Amino acid sequence: MTRPGNPPCQHEAVDKLTGLPDRWSWDAHASRLLSESRESGNHMALLLVDLDRFKNINDTWGHLAGDAVLVGVAHALRNVVGADGLVGRYGGHGGDEFLVLLKHADAQRPVRVAEQIRHDVRNLAVTVTATSGDRVLLTGISASVGVTTHPPDNLGSLRQLVLAADSALQQAKQHGRDQVRTVAGPSDTDEQAVVEAHLIQHHSPAEPLSVLDHNTCLQHLLNFSHMMSGQWNPDVLLALSTGPRRYTDLLATIRTSTAVDGWSGRTRHIQDSILNRTLRRLERDGLIFRTEEPGVWPRSVHYELSPAAHELLKAVIPGVLWSHRHQDLIVQAQQRTLARAG
Repeated sequence: MTRPGNPPCQHEAVDKLTGLPDRWSWDAHASRLLSESRESGNHMALLLVDLDRFKNINDTWGHLAGDAVLVGVAHALRNVVGADGLVGRYGGHGGDEFLVLLKHADAQRPVRVAEQIRHDVRNLAVTVTATSGDRVLLTGISASVGVTTHPPDNLGSLRQLVLAADSALQQAKQHGRDQVRTVAGPSDTDEQAVVEAHLIQHHSPAEPLSVLDHNTCLQHLLNFSHMMSGQWNPDVLLALSTGPRRYTDLLATIRTSTAVDGWSGRTRHIQDSILNRTLRRLERDGLIFRTEEPGVWPRSVHYELSPAAHELLKAVIPGVLWSHRHQDLIVQAQQRTLARAG
């Protein structure tokens, strides 16, 4: 199937990733177009498009993420250029440069097309699967573009056009990236190329659960829930997560928290007796240690998390992130529980 912006040529070799002509097929087709332009008097321009800091994408999110970005950029180039030009991939596997041979009727059109390419690449939002398995949305991708234009009676060879466009591209790179440069002069922007990544879905491997049978898995799930089920257990554990605290500091931290418990409707006016019972229970369960110093109780007492408690909090973190992503489900469940209790 013929793609927009890439007229068919005999025995065209296509880059399998992007669907664009590969470098050698593009060269052969572009050479024919240059010969035709000399005969017909059509003006031609060559645009060399290079993605900024593309290696960072591969290094940070993996080569499959880089491939997804290349596919998105190739699609943007085809849409901008349409049937008035020939788009090709400059490098081989892993290459992040693209070639555009463009027909134009006026001297400003190549720069306008180059700016549109830069703009559309900047607005790309590409969902990728990182090497970690997480689903990530990449935005802020940018490109530098080198442009060279020549009249039909002075087109020169294809190699000369590529060299001229590459010279303009190097100027764009040296002056801050994310801009268009021509052989004659610049078209600048002050924006810097910084790819932004937003986590969409955290990958949680299924293997740890698959090694347990159903009953064993359920039993340990209930055990895990029990360790966090005390009404004030989460408050104490979180307050101690940053290091040991005196009893009075611990009490003040819990009382000044603004978190609301929608299940029980509890307040933060926790009594000393309730905190003491909670601390004794957590100490008995092996989740906290108590250290007494000389002086008058309770100021002489320090509490700190045990190694098991630190592991517990690390295990809870994915659940905290899940709660953050699905707050609407939790609110609905809380409302139904409170309605039944009322």
